[in-house]
Amino acid sequence: MSRPLDGPMRHRSSHSELLADVQDSYVESAGGLNAIVVPSARRASSLDLLIDLSARLGAVLVVLCSRHSTVEDVADRVARNPLAEAFMIDVPKGFQLRQMPRRTAAPEFRDASGGRASDLSTKRNLGLLLARLMGWGKIAFIDDDITLTDTAVFRRLSKSLDTSNMAGMVCRDYPDNSVVCHALRLAGFHQDNFVSGAVLGVNCYDLPLTFFPDIYNEDWFFFSRAVVNHELTSVGDATQLPYKPFADPGRARSEEFGDLLAEGLYSLIGDAGGAALGYDALLDLATWQFWHDWIDGRRETHEIIKSYLADSDTVETRQAMRSLSAAEDQLVTIKADTCVAFLDAWRADLKDWAMSSAAVNMVSDYWEAMAVLGVRKWRHAVGGDAYAGSAQRLRTRSLQLSYSASR
Repeated sequence: MSRPLDGPMRHRSSHSELLADVQDSYVESAGGLNAIVVPSARRASSLDLLIDLSARLGAVLVVLCSRHSTVEDVADRVARNPLAEAFMIDVPKGFQLRQMPRRTAAPEFRDASGGRASDLSTKRNLGLLLARLMGWGKIAFIDDDITLTDTAVFRRLSKSLDTSNMAGMVCRDYPDNSVVCHALRLAGFHQDNFVSGAVLGVNCYDLPLTFFPDIYNEDWFFFSRAVVNHELTSVGDATQLPYKPFADPGRARSEEFGDLLAEGLYSLIGDAGGAALGYDALLDLATWQFWHDWIDGRRETHEIIKSYLADSDTVETRQAMRSLSAAEDQLVTIKADTCVAFLDAWRADLKDWAMSSAAVNMVSDYWEAMAVLGVRKWRHAVGGDAYAGSAQRLRTRSLQLSYSASR
């Protein structure tokens, strides 16, 4: 039996009470998903299930490619499905959206995140703006390590977006948690899961849009206002491919700042009553003293986990201990002042993004959309029965175009 982690300023094992669960109230939606947006870094073969899923749902697939994922390779996979329609967009290293606010990406916060480098928030924000430009109301973000084939759950997600601006799924197998949360579970403590950006539906007609900051747990910040208002719905469970959370201690180091902030903020939401208080008033409660105490509680949490793992001498527990030590080393560098400054930057960025995203209106064609986004390399593909299985013929037939921006 798992044990609780006691202490008012320590890590909370669950935030499930903050979700609005609609799994038992499914009714067919009048309108389905317009697009599925996949931030992709794995090889194109990992996308076969999502290509098929998008085709069966009649949704455009948007694949945002970097690292091992390339526009050309994804186009080859899309060509094999005659019913698929897809955008493949190259997101090169260092790419930045002109519309994306940058205060939360300041050097002091990057240092607090141990030099963390990720393009995930950029990709997701690109997906939001593309939806505005293309006139897509309902989109679903799905990570490229999610395996889902059931269209019914996405119809339920689409229905939820008729009345909520966000709805998602919970990854329980394999659990979607931070390294520290995985260590908690390994030590025998109860550790729940929460909705994440791994499968997240967004109604892009519902303004103002929020955005994904460049920090670990960017998705928790993205839907934090919805959580405060008790408007984030869970429509079911998703399956994530397993990975080894303790293989690289650097992972724990790069997650520590974002995990500290998100867990602290959500604990405040749970304690303060959320909607009765309001979002700005809730953020006002995250004072210097709160973060000073929360950092102390986080340090105690690390120590407790290590004390329970100390008696075990397996490869996994030794790796977990090294990861916890890396997280502890990073925590020493994080001050309450930095936490306060990040939330101040977050509020300012939210205001700027609300104005810039609201000013993004539907355009007349794909070329104009890509020019607005500053995208230099992209392709659009529409399959057809006579061209299934031939990437070259599909390129010729269906506007798979490489675009080089003049800027």
